[in-house]
Amino acid sequence: MLAQQNLKFWIKAARPHSFVQSAMPFILGALLGLSTLLYGGASPASIGMSILLALLGLGGIISAHSGMNLLDDYFDMKKGAVAQREKLSDGGFRARLGKCGYLKNGDVTLDDTKRVAILFLGAALVAAAIIFVFRGTEILIFAGITLVLGLSYAGPPLRLSYRGFGELVIGVLFGPVLVVAASFVVSGQITMLAVFSSIPIGLLVANIVHMHAVMDFGPDKAADRKTFAIMLGSERAGIAANIVFVTLAQLAILVGIALGYLPLFALIVLLTYPLSLAFIRQALSYVDDKGGKDAPFQPQRWMGAFGDWEKLRASGLDWFMSRWLLARNLVIQMTLVLAIAAFTPWYVPWTF
Repeated sequence: MLAQQNLKFWIKAARPHSFVQSAMPFILGALLGLSTLLYGGASPASIGMSILLALLGLGGIISAHSGMNLLDDYFDMKKGAVAQREKLSDGGFRARLGKCGYLKNGDVTLDDTKRVAILFLGAALVAAAIIFVFRGTEILIFAGITLVLGLSYAGPPLRLSYRGFGELVIGVLFGPVLVVAASFVVSGQITMLAVFSSIPIGLLVANIVHMHAVMDFGPDKAADRKTFAIMLGSERAGIAANIVFVTLAQLAILVGIALGYLPLFALIVLLTYPLSLAFIRQALSYVDDKGGKDAPFQPQRWMGAFGDWEKLRASGLDWFMSRWLLARNLVIQMTLVLAIAAFTPWYVPWTF
């Protein structure tokens, strides 16, 4: 038992649907590292050990993500941000209220949440320590950056997510830091393949968080939480930034190919363009003068997984989840593109 609740309870409280934001970049990095080993002629024993380290690292990342989400809830509840959302909703303002239900219901206390969050973070550090034994000091650097930025996301004294830097922190952590670190865990090298692959992933993960923030514009502003969208001044300006994130992610692939750091086969990024356009169209509808926030949306199979869409629609959360899931699925598609491209037979990774 963890603070009078089982592990399943705490994993659910930690919002497991968000784990894609950390798991997919890590898996991509691990696959990039594996391609580096294969093309470098590594022995089967070396590859086997690297795969075990990757699995350990994935467990550590998910544990760290769980701890960070619980701490985010802890600091939001302590600061009163969740209560402010409820007041807005009672006043007729559209606010997404699914967060921190386990705390509002009294299932656990704030202190329980903090203790379990620390346990999750401790498990992640244990995983990092084991990997350090095999991979050396670089792992400590990656783990240190992750811990400092992660704790500073919502926690004092920096509270970066309340100062407009939350999206930047998430983009850096779940892009360059996580992808390059995972590749290093597997291959023991920092490659230009991993570096250039991490850039579009970081932009698209930041895009998920930013789309989230645009839709929480009013509640966050009332709760005195300054997101990047609020820094831009309006929801419309926030949507323009979403378009920039997606466009830059696509351009980053083309630049990587042109410079020779990504394989030519990465041009299959063209396959993600329809989903990119679908996301942009749905994002723009949020600020459409004709009331696009409530425009009907019906997922298509090529757009990826949307869970039980009819249940989401019945709950009244389709306006939020349609845009959030499109942004998430774009990360998944981009991950698949870069992973497949890395295993094309004519590619030789650059290292430094």
